[in-house]
Amino acid sequence: MQYRQLASLGKVSVLGLGCGGLGSLTRPRTRRESLSLIAAALSSGITLFDTADIYAQGESERLLGEALRSADARVITKAGQQFPLAQRVLLPLRGVAKSLLAHSVQARSAAIAVRAKPLRRNYTPEYLRRAVLRSLARLRREQVDIFLLHSPSAVDLADERLLTA
Repeated sequence: MQYRQLASLGKVSVLGLGCGGLGSLTRPRTRRESLSLIAAALSSGITLFDTADIYAQGESERLLGEALRSADARVITKAGQQFPLAQRVLLPLRGVAKSLLAHSVQARSAAIAVRAKPLRRNYTPEYLRRAVLRSLARLRREQVDIFLLHSPSAVDLADERLLTA
């Protein structure tokens, strides 16, 4: 594995693991398989992990938090997209939904169609502060190594309030 020195982050692997599929309802991967994938990445020398607060409704961050507890790894996370209220309300039923999706092609297709709709964006300083705190709790970390806005538009970036917070 090759590594690069990144300013205050120290030495990180030139390859990172994108964790969008960890814990996902629409991808048939068990919790154990997700944790094994992270362990394999670490064993291969990968020290950079990319996730977001909405990946698998926070499950990606929870899995990383568990798997990286004692690892010397860097985490990039993102925030700014929000699930509709209906999806947030159904979060406690995630296990039942995952089981249903694993056994039903029709249910999985419907879930993928729902995911294809654009998500609401919220880049207000108040929302982003709350999002970072929730991410830190799921990741079991005191700080995030890199924090990104999740898919902002050019209009979003032109909003001066966003860049001065």
